Amino acid sequence: MKLSAVAFLLGTEEVSKLQPVMNNETFPERTGETYHGANLHEASGIVASHRHAGVFWIIRDGIGNPDPVRVGYRRTVLAVRFDQGSGKLVRWPKQVSQTSCDGFVKCVYLKRADGTPVHNIDIEDVALDPAQNCLWLGNIGNNPHEDKPGELFRFPEPDPLSATEVRADLSYRYSASGINSESLFLVDGVPHLLVKTAPKGSALRQGQVLKLPLPTEPGVVDAVPLSVLQPPNGSSEHNFKPTGADLRDGKLLVARANGWLRYEADPALHGDELVKALAAAPPKVHRYWEPDHALVATEAIAWTHPPLADSFLSLSETGQFRWVREGA
Repeated sequence: MKLSAVAFLLGTEEVSKLQPVMNNETFPERTGETYHGANLHEASGIVASHRHAGVFWIIRDGIGNPDPVRVGYRRTVLAVRFDQGSGKLVRWPKQVSQTSCDGFVKCVYLKRADGTPVHNIDIEDVALDPAQNCLWLGNIGNNPHEDKPGELFRFPEPDPLSATEVRADLSYRYSASGINSESLFLVDGVPHLLVKTAPKGSALRQGQVLKLPLPTEPGVVDAVPLSVLQPPNGSSEHNFKPTGADLRDGKLLVARANGWLRYEADPALHGDELVKALAAAPPKVHRYWEPDHALVATEAIAWTHPPLADSFLSLSETGQFRWVREGA
């Protein structure tokens, strides 16, 4: 299998398509009645670990897939390894259990605090809090705009070399008036969403930031509407539709199906003031991917760690990684 990256220039950035592409064509999850393990088809979220160098955690939504494929990955968080020095994805050591895709993907099962499986209704993104060494993810997608609460989960970050499962140490539901989101990021450890689409008649807008405060007592938390991110110059708000996000040092990456944006604010700001500053101007950077309809939509985006200039990975629904180095 050829594992070299394909690089090309995009604006002032260098973009490499990483190999292998981990989809149903290259690594089928199921042949006949045999289940082979998770691939990255329908990937929906990604974030870099700060504890485990080169490790990226990945979530898939998997709506509409039949058992056993659906059960095989919808209740899991996946991990891959990326070496920034060589610019290549790296296999897990052979002694690591629960791997698939020829050793490139590691699977960790998600459990609630009581040990029951986390039911992935429409988990769309994953975020990391390095201060608390924990992962956040949740059922934030809602394409039909049903009037039902979403749910967030917080997990201690597992050790990808040894963990087979991880249990949530916090979960709570939130009410957001039927909005559909695919983007989750943290501001000072507090989860925030970006509105992708809102039901007809809603006062919420595409690109609006919603804060989901941590609960102080049992029950459903109300989402707090904050500022609306400005769409790129020349784009209408109706076509904004963010599909993923990641915040680092005052720089907010936002994925769109056909490109990406970067908003910037003073990294010394905190909380609502940081969000307000991010929304005060159009994105500093707006790029489209090269036309390649085989890749389908970009669903996930994450800064690399440790930081390498303004370097990040994106991931498409079809399991294609792109590595972007700005100013390379």
